Amino acid sequence: MIQSMTGYGESTLYNIHCEIKTLNHRFFDASVSLPSALSSYEFKIRTLLSASIKRGVVYFKLFIEDAEIEPDIKRAKLYYKFVSELKQKLGLKSDVPIEPFLEFKKEKIPGWREVKEVVIAAINKAVESRIEEGKKLKTDIELHIKNIKNLIKSILEKAPDQKKIESEFKTKLSSFTKNNLDEQKVKEELTFLLLRENFNEEVVRLDAHFRKFKEIIKSKEPSGKHLAFLLQEMQREANTISAKAKNAEVSQLTVELKRELEILREQVENVR
Repeated sequence: MIQSMTGYGESTLYNIHCEIKTLNHRFFDASVSLPSALSSYEFKIRTLLSASIKRGVVYFKLFIEDAEIEPDIKRAKLYYKFVSELKQKLGLKSDVPIEPFLEFKKEKIPGWREVKEVVIAAINKAVESRIEEGKKLKTDIELHIKNIKNLIKSILEKAPDQKKIESEFKTKLSSFTKNNLDEQKVKEELTFLLLRENFNEEVVRLDAHFRKFKEIIKSKEPSGKHLAFLLQEMQREANTISAKAKNAEVSQLTVELKRELEILREQVENVR
């Protein structure tokens, strides 16, 4: 199943809100934003993200909405003791104001169980989003695969006939040797020229790469990196065919083929 690297997921549980946005990238690269009080959970969160998303840029944000606060009695007592001793030493008679004590508060921090629950819920939604995008991507890829299949078939049909090439080789060799030219040198030159016009091997390799590409697309865990490598090899074969082809129709077909391969390359960049 093709999974896109583009997706979005969010979840809110208890008073914790989590957002995940993913984009295409060659590797897994996560940017994690957390409240300072939850910074100790960063490694665990990264582990959860990498286990499910595996590849792509991940923008992760988690924050606490309307966090519960409670008085920090310990710090307040220390402050009160300090103020009381200061008043006594300075001989001050005024009451201790309440305002400074309002700063002695702390948020109620959720435990890992709650944080993990909301993170997994957001990850699942992001993955679902990537799968939905992947379905659309697969439909488009299959359309171009069909076009490439037809182009390869047409090029193969117009490839030079091997028996014809051999016959021409023997005829030309016989003609040159009658004129007392060096047979070995003539043979080398003719072989070079005839091989330049023969792109059968390139078409066969191109077709083999193409079949492997289709096989990976249909697999449960398609690899975007593997697909990109195969497209690179297919592009190389297409360039060689284009260089060797003496037929204008074949040249036009390879132009169309390279255009389709380039479109596929752009699409595959977003496959996980």
